[in-house]
Amino acid sequence: MGQQISLSDRKIPDLLATNNQQSNEVSSANETEDIHLFLPFDIINEINKNFNSLPNQKISNELSITKEILINQIRNDISDFSNLFGVKNFNMEIAEIIKKIEKLKDDENEMNSIFSETLIDWEKISDEQQVKELSFFAVQSLITMLLMLLESVHKSDSTIIHKMLNLTNQLVEQIPLNYLSSDVYKRSDNLFKSLKPLTNYIQELSTQTDINPIAVNQSFNILFNFSVMKASFEDILPLIRKLIFNTNDIFDIRKLLIKLNKHLTMMLDRFQKEKQTPSITTTVPQNNTTDNNITTQIHNRTETVLPTEKALDIEQKLLAAVEYLKLIEAYPNIQLITLNEKKFTGQFICSILLVHINLHNQFHAKSKFDRGSINGSFSFELETETFKCLYEIIEQLTIVVEASFDTNLGYILNVCLRLFTTHLQFLISANFDNFHDFLNENDVEKWFTLMSKLALDDKLEERKKEASHALIYLIEKQTSSFGKMLTFIHKHIIENRHPILIDQLLNKLNQQVFIYKWIEILCDNQHRQDSTLAYIVLHSFIDIVLQSTFLDIEKVNRLREIIIIFQELLLVYLNNQPIDISDELESSALSTLGIEYTTHVIKSCLQQEIQREMSHRLIVGPPQSPLEKKYNKTLKLPLFSGGYETLTADINPYLSYFFKSDLSIYSQFFLPLQRQQSILDNDFLISIYHNIDQGTKLISKMKLFIRNKQHILQKSIEIIANDACAAVFAVYIKHYRRIDLAQYENTQIVICV
Repeated sequence: MGQQISLSDRKIPDLLATNNQQSNEVSSANETEDIHLFLPFDIINEINKNFNSLPNQKISNELSITKEILINQIRNDISDFSNLFGVKNFNMEIAEIIKKIEKLKDDENEMNSIFSETLIDWEKISDEQQVKELSFFAVQSLITMLLMLLESVHKSDSTIIHKMLNLTNQLVEQIPLNYLSSDVYKRSDNLFKSLKPLTNYIQELSTQTDINPIAVNQSFNILFNFSVMKASFEDILPLIRKLIFNTNDIFDIRKLLIKLNKHLTMMLDRFQKEKQTPSITTTVPQNNTTDNNITTQIHNRTETVLPTEKALDIEQKLLAAVEYLKLIEAYPNIQLITLNEKKFTGQFICSILLVHINLHNQFHAKSKFDRGSINGSFSFELETETFKCLYEIIEQLTIVVEASFDTNLGYILNVCLRLFTTHLQFLISANFDNFHDFLNENDVEKWFTLMSKLALDDKLEERKKEASHALIYLIEKQTSSFGKMLTFIHKHIIENRHPILIDQLLNKLNQQVFIYKWIEILCDNQHRQDSTLAYIVLHSFIDIVLQSTFLDIEKVNRLREIIIIFQELLLVYLNNQPIDISDELESSALSTLGIEYTTHVIKSCLQQEIQREMSHRLIVGPPQSPLEKKYNKTLKLPLFSGGYETLTADINPYLSYFFKSDLSIYSQFFLPLQRQQSILDNDFLISIYHNIDQGTKLISKMKLFIRNKQHILQKSIEIIANDACAAVFAVYIKHYRRIDLAQYENTQIVICV
C-alpha cells in the first residue's frame, strides 16, 4: 500500500494553507471549548452523571446550556469549513477517481472472470463442467497471448505474422462445433466476448490485400472458422459475398468442411435407418430453445412423429444436398480429403458452406416462423446488411448464370433466393413500423425488378418458384395501393402466361386476411380509385367462374373457391352488421356491396343463359319450318343426308368455343370426321356447274330416272334452264357434302327397263 493514486492528495496542504485565514475566522477565538464533546459517548455520559450529582444545581444547569451552545457552534463551523473555496472541487476529483477505480475493477473482472458460478457454488460444480470451464479459460488465455504477440510482431517483423496466423488458425480449428449446443452456448458468451478483440484484429487484417496478401488469405480462413463456430449468419454472409466469385485464391478450411460433412452424414444415416425400420416412427430434429445449433439437432432432440410425406421431403432435401456435394467432389469426406488443394477457391468453399446453410434453413425456418422467433442463427439474421449482401450476391449470380449456364452457380443462386425469401417472409410478417429501415423504397423497387425478371423469364422452374414466392411478399410494399395490387394479380391471371407465378398469386387470393381487406376496400368510399379497381377485378372473376370463358379449368375451379370464400365472408359481415332503426332507410356501404354483388351475379347468369341459347341455335339449328316438316322424308334421302359443307371451326375460334361449351358436352355433340376437299373434287363440281364432261354424264343419268316428270320448255330457254339446273345441282352437292356419292354414281352402269 502507500501508493499515490493521483496528484489530488498533494492538493490537501495547499488547500489548507490557502484557506488558513478563513479557517481562523471559523474557529472559536475567545469562547471556551468543551473537549468532552469529542470523547466517546460512554465517558461523556459518566461525566454528565458526576455533574448532575453536584450539590450546586445552578452549576449543573449552566454546564448543560454551555454544552448545547458548543454543539451548535461546532456544527456551524464544520458546515462553513465544508463550503470553503476549493473544497467542493477537491471532493469532485476524489469522486471521479473512485469511479475510475470501480471501472478498472469491472474491466478486470470482465477479462478475467469467465466462470458462470461463484466460489460459493464451486463445490457443486461437476467434473465435466469444470473441464469445460477450464477449457474456456485455457482458450481465453491463449487468445489473449496470441493477440498481444500478433500486434507486437506485426509492428516489428511482418514476416513472422504468417506463422502466428497459422498458429491462430490451428487454435480455432480445435474448438469443436458442439460448443454451439444450447446449454454450452450460454456459458460461452464470455468466450466469444474475449474473442472479439482478436476477430476485430483479424477482420482488419483481411482488408489489407495490397499490403500482405498471404496474411489476408490466412485471415479469411480464421474468420470462416469463427463464423461457423458461432453459427452466425451475420458473420458468414459478408465473407461469402467477398469470395463467392473468387476463383483464383486458395483457402484451406478443409477441417471445417470435414466437420460439417460429418454431421450431414450422421443425419442421413439416421433417416436411412428409420426408413428401413417400419416399427420406428420417423423423427425430425427439434430444439425448443434455440435453432442456433448444428450438432444437437442430431443428438439432443425430442422425438416428433412425422407424416410420411414430410419425412420423404426431409430425406429428399438431404439427398439433394449430398448429390450436389458429390457433383463438386466435396462429399464424402474421403473424397474431400484427397481433393487437390488448388480446387479450394473462394467460390468452391462458399458453395459448400451454402449447402449446409441451406439445409439449416429448410429444416428450421418453418418452426422458427411458427414460434415467432427472429433471433439470429446459422441461416438467419434479420438485419439491413443481410438484405444488402443477398441482393449483391443474387444480382451478380443472375448475370453470370444467364451468360454461362453454370449449373453450380445456378444451385448457389437458388439457395440465395431461398434465403432471401425466408428473411423477407419474416420481415413482412413481423409488421415492423420501421420496415423501411431494412428495405427503403428504392431497395424494394430494385428487389421487385430483379425478382420479376427471374419469375417471368428464367428457364429453370425451381428458380421461378422461389422468385415468384419472393415476389408475392414484395407486391404489398411495391404497389402503392391495394387496388393496384389487385390489378397486378388480375393482369397475370387473365394473361395466363406464367403458371408458376399464377399459382402463387391464387394462393395469396385464397387467404382470408386478403379477402377481408378486399371487402374493406370495396366499402371504402374515401378511396374511390381503389374501390373502382377492386370492383373491376371482382366482376371479372365472377364472369370467368359463371360463364366459363376461361380455358384453364383448374384455374377456374380455384377462382370459384375464392369467390365462394368472398361470398361467405361478405355474408358474415352483413350478418354481424349492427341495425340502427334511425338509419334503416339509409343503405350502408356494406349493404351496397351486397346488392352490387348479387346484381352482378344475376346479370352474369342471365347472360350465360342467353349464350347457351345462341350456342344451341348455332349447333343444332333453328326449329323446322312447316315446309321442312312437310318434306321431312325427302330431306332424309341420301342426297341430303350428308350434312352441311365443312364448317371453318379451325379458322373461327368462336365456333370452337361453342363446340366446347357445356351444352355441346351435355348433348354429346361432336363434329364428324371429314376428309379435306381435293383439287379433283373442285374440278368435278365445276364440270357439273358448267354441264360439261363428267358433269354432263351425271346429269344425263339423272334425266333417265325422271323421264316422266320432265316439263317441256320453249326451245329458246331450254339451254339456259338446263345450265341453271346444273349450277344449282352443283351447289347442292357441295353444300350437302355429297361429292363422293355423285362420283360413285357416275361410275355405275345404268340399266333401263
